[in-house]
Amino acid sequence: MNQKEMIKNVRDDLGAMDMVFSQKEIKAVIDVFFNNLRNVLINKDSYTVNNFGKFATKTAKEHTWKSPRNGETVVIPEKTLPKFKFSQVFKKDVSNN
Repeated sequence: MNQKEMIKNVRDDLGAMDMVFSQKEIKAVIDVFFNNLRNVLINKDSYTVNNFGKFATKTAKEHTWKSPRNGETVVIPEKTLPKFKFSQVFKKDVSNN
């Protein structure tokens, strides 16, 4: 599923609940959600969505790596990586379908 399909599905689901929103309004809400999520991770905080999972960051320590081509040793600097852990409820729902 891509973003356009997600927007259409959200609009259809909301329409079934007698809530009418344009695709543009739904796209704006989805964009705000992902921008907020991005900002939370940039600030090295975590973001939990109940019954879905937890977005967080992990720090990968500095380490050395040896190139198999020329045997040269390269230092890989410390960096922050995004991390996601699914909730137990989500894992159970997916495994049962």
